[in-house]
Amino acid sequence: MDSRTLFPLDTSSLIALLTHQRALLEQLLFRHTELRLLIEAGEARFLGRTIDEIDSIESELGTLEMLRAMTTEEIAHGHDLPSDPSLAELIRVVPEPAREGLTVLADDLRELMRAIEGHRTHGSEIAGRRAQRLADASIRPASDGYRSDGSAGLTPGA
Repeated sequence: MDSRTLFPLDTSSLIALLTHQRALLEQLLFRHTELRLLIEAGEARFLGRTIDEIDSIESELGTLEMLRAMTTEEIAHGHDLPSDPSLAELIRVVPEPAREGLTVLADDLRELMRAIEGHRTHGSEIAGRRAQRLADASIRPASDGYRSDGSAGLTPGA
């Protein structure tokens, strides 16, 4: 039996997958925003929960990506496109109204990915600065040049 009979995939399936992907990317953007704000606020106790939620969303996105690849392969086969076509290649060959829907989704997905990448970069910079401040604060000279035990030198966390 042909895989197209077992898995009847078409542009409406792709639109549904990409719509779900867009929703997950919006959740991911929210979680990255939340992570950045937690880091800025110094609320380390909540970082683990947010990072776990990010991991969960990214795992689900991985599953969706696999389904998207199968769906685009099916559509490509039906339109005599090469294997693993880009979304832009699919948009050029599918009929309206699917073309318009895919175009809007492609634009939304690109915008979300740029925003997420910006948050990841900014979050890494903030985390680095925060870690440096913590390191700087953990060893610094005592205000009078002596430790609490009376010896001269640096005082951890003073």
